[in-house]
Amino acid sequence: MKGWKNAFLEKHGDLNLSILSIEDHTIPEMISQIETAPFLGDKRLIFLEGLPESASTGKKRDAGITPEQEEALLKVVQSLPETSIVVLVQPNPDKRKSLYKKLVQLATVKSFESLKGAGLSNWVQRQSSKYNGKIDAATALHLVSYAGEDLWKLDREIEKMATYAGDQSIPRDTIEELVIPTNEANLFRLTDALSVKNTNAALKELNRLQVAGESMHQVLYMLARQIRILIQIKETSDPSSLKLHPFVLRNASSQAKNFTTDALKKAHADLVAIDVAVKTGAIKTTTDDESELALAMERFMISLKT
Repeated sequence: MKGWKNAFLEKHGDLNLSILSIEDHTIPEMISQIETAPFLGDKRLIFLEGLPESASTGKKRDAGITPEQEEALLKVVQSLPETSIVVLVQPNPDKRKSLYKKLVQLATVKSFESLKGAGLSNWVQRQSSKYNGKIDAATALHLVSYAGEDLWKLDREIEKMATYAGDQSIPRDTIEELVIPTNEANLFRLTDALSVKNTNAALKELNRLQVAGESMHQVLYMLARQIRILIQIKETSDPSSLKLHPFVLRNASSQAKNFTTDALKKAHADLVAIDVAVKTGAIKTTTDDESELALAMERFMISLKT
C-alpha cells in the first residue's frame, strides 16, 4: 500500500489521492469520492480501508453498512470511471460474505501475508543493509521480540540503531538500550525473572507495565496465558507441535526448565483465584484505580519465590 501511494504521489501528486476509513467516512462519502473527477490530473487513487461486510440474512448487520449501501457500492464499482483507481484494504476479509464474493468477481485480489520467523528476520537484515548497518539473524529475531512485528516501527528502529552502531554490527545490548519494548516483551522479561526466582526484577517489570499504561487485567490474562504455555511445554514430548512463534517457543522452553509441572499448575490456579476475586468484587478495581489488583499480582510474584 505504501509503495502504491508513493508511486502515485510521484506521478500524479497528492490532490488526487484519497484514503478513506469506515471509522471516519460513510459509504455514501466513499461512493462520492470514487465518482469524483481528478483535479488537474489524469487519475484518482482511492483507498477504502476496513470496509464492513453485511451479516448473513436474518442477523444483525455490521454497523456502518446497509443492504442498500452495499448494492450502491457494488453498482459504482461495476461501472468505475476510467479515471478512478480503487483499492479496498481488508485485513481479515470474510470470504463467506456476499460482498466479498461479488467484489472478487470484479476486482483483482492480492493477499499480503504478515512476515514471520525467518522471513521477518531476513527482512530486518535487508533493511539494516539499506541503512548501511549490519545485524545477524539471532540479533534480528531479538529485535523483533523487543519491538514487535509492525514493519513500519521496525524500520524506524533499524534506522536508529544502524546510525548508532556505525560500522559495527548492531549488538543485543544496543537493542535493549535504545528500543522501547512492547508490553509483550516486558511480559517475557517478567516471566524470565520469575523463572529464576528474581522477584525484585519481576516487580520492576510489573511496575514498568503499569507506567506504560497497560491494564493490570490484561497483564493478569497475559501472565496466565504464559503459564499455560509453560505447562503445555512441560507436558508434551514435542514442543514444536504447539505451533508457537519461534521466539516464544525458545524463551518459554528455557523458562519451563526452572519450574516443576506442579508448581506451574499451582501458579495458574492462583492467577485464576485472583481473576475470580476481581469478578466477584473481593478485589475492587475501576478504570482509574487498579491498585488492589496490582497488589494481588505483587503478592503472587512474591509467593513464587518460596
